Amino acid sequence: MLGTFRRIFDLAVEHGYRVDNPARFVDRRRVKPKELHLPSQAQFQEMAMHIESSGARQAKDCANLFRFLAFSGVRIDEARHVLWSDVDFEKGLLHVRVTKNSKARWIPLNSSLGECPKKAWGAAGEIGRQTRDLCAKRGLDWDRMSEDERETFV
Repeated sequence: MLGTFRRIFDLAVEHGYRVDNPARFVDRRRVKPKELHLPSQAQFQEMAMHIESSGARQAKDCANLFRFLAFSGVRIDEARHVLWSDVDFEKGLLHVRVTKNSKARWIPLNSSLGECPKKAWGAAGEIGRQTRDLCAKRGLDWDRMSEDERETFV
């Protein structure tokens, strides 16, 4: 876009409509990479085991959903709408039909994610409370961490 503005002003200078090109002093902005706040692999496994052994009625389901969310990068509401028919084990793909921006997408099933769908359904309501409690005990910011995990799931 900046190149277009520079060229427009160059043409204006060439044709005598302007004396100089003010766009030549404008620099392109560099995008700073986002600082990610992710748990280590050991912390992640500890969190999953803590959820699984919490004693809650659906503790194992919650731990499986926790893993599914982390390995897939989907949001909790997107996970609620995933059906068995959305998982294609032959092609190694997961179809996410309901998304934040209303555009369906396909996610590759990596080895960790491929194990999750069989176990993860049914625990979406309980996962948030247990995970937030555990993160608070460990000094981790769940809201920031969950956003970062969605961006780096692959």
